[in-house]
Amino acid sequence: MKTTEISVPKKIADGEFNAGFMIEKEFMIFNKPVVFTTTNQWRPPTDVYETMDNFMIKMDISGIDTSTVKMCLRENVLVISGKRDFNTTHSNTHFYQVEIRYGNFEREISIPKPIIEDKIGAKYKDGLLIIHLPKADKTHYDKELSI
Repeated sequence: MKTTEISVPKKIADGEFNAGFMIEKEFMIFNKPVVFTTTNQWRPPTDVYETMDNFMIKMDISGIDTSTVKMCLRENVLVISGKRDFNTTHSNTHFYQVEIRYGNFEREISIPKPIIEDKIGAKYKDGLLIIHLPKADKTHYDKELSI
């Protein structure tokens, strides 16, 4: 029998708002058992591409307070992390479908060529985090070493 795996926020998986029961009941009607994944770690969809002058990263993080987003460049890897909080305005909410991921996220993106670190730029618009990493030309990373 095929198992359908869904990931839900820990609050929901632990039974808060009775959501686990409601989701399981709905899936069992269609004869599909449910496996709950209670990890809060998720991976936002991300595009990484190269233009003539930049490496570009576009990450879908709609609904996230941008003050929770952190970026760190470690050697040639850009680490982007943050958190999407689960908030509901109703105390007696019953969920029939949960597709939006909540909790902490972290993405590590390898940068294939040298960049100019002090000119990295980022903006958040329409739910997308857009990061541009200017490429270093040959003069920025070719160094002669003395022995």
